[in-house]
Amino acid sequence: RGRGAGYNAPMLRTFSIVLALALLVGCARESGVESPTPTPSWPLAPAVTASPAATAPGDAPSAAPPAPTPSAPEARLAAAHEAERIGDWPLALDLYGSLAVDPTHGPAARLALGDLLLRDQRPLEAAAAWQSLVALAPASEEATGARYRLARALSAVGQHGSAIELYRQVDAASDGVDDLLAMRLADSYRDSGQVALAVEQRERLYAMPEGDRVMRAQAARALGDYHTIGERWAEAARWYERALALSQVESYRAELIALIARAAQEEGDSASARERWIEIVTSYPATPAALAA
Repeated sequence: RGRGAGYNAPMLRTFSIVLALALLVGCARESGVESPTPTPSWPLAPAVTASPAATAPGDAPSAAPPAPTPSAPEARLAAAHEAERIGDWPLALDLYGSLAVDPTHGPAARLALGDLLLRDQRPLEAAAAWQSLVALAPASEEATGARYRLARALSAVGQHGSAIELYRQVDAASDGVDDLLAMRLADSYRDSGQVALAVEQRERLYAMPEGDRVMRAQAARALGDYHTIGERWAEAARWYERALALSQVESYRAELIALIARAAQEEGDSASARERWIEIVTSYPATPAALAA
């Protein structure tokens, strides 16, 4: 990460209304009460004192080398993280906001500010913080995180075209393949009717040997479903078998075996279908799939 992709600035201006709706998803109702903003008390650098060993009689005192101290912005950012950790959100918001224009720590502060504003049930302000981060520091690593958050919000309200554009920018800025990003991108392609591109992302996700096992199993299952819709039964069965190899939950395994049995039956292989149904009843008798079998 960190290379950053170019951002379509005009598109930013179209997000506000959509983001307001999207960011409300999963949030409780807004309180409507503004929290008081305290005056921050930032830590001061420790004083440098002479070393006791250097003050022997007859010797001129020598100053100890100054201890490295963080810059004021760095100290404020650390204090903001600590305030957020202990639940002093008004102080954390004040500190993050004071760093928003800092050339070094501004991007990290804006990203954290948006996240905390969302947690504080202030989605419009969270969106504004992320949007400003992308606009002001588009090549920063933090802007990549902001794009990902905005893409999720847009996808949540059905704005899949804009979400896909942002997801692809995040993907381009990544050093490798991110399993969660591939899954979300596949979902957006599917929901926008771009099935072939959704399949491509699912296959990409499944092919990640170090990816999350559950997400890889879900990707294989989705690919099996895709081929089932197209009545490509042999290909569907192959993907269901791959999902089965990655699955550990009994009820899910039984469901996958039932799908494999159906594919075999549709292919005219009743004997194989019967074997799989017997396997469900014998190995997973307490599952809904066993009752159906």
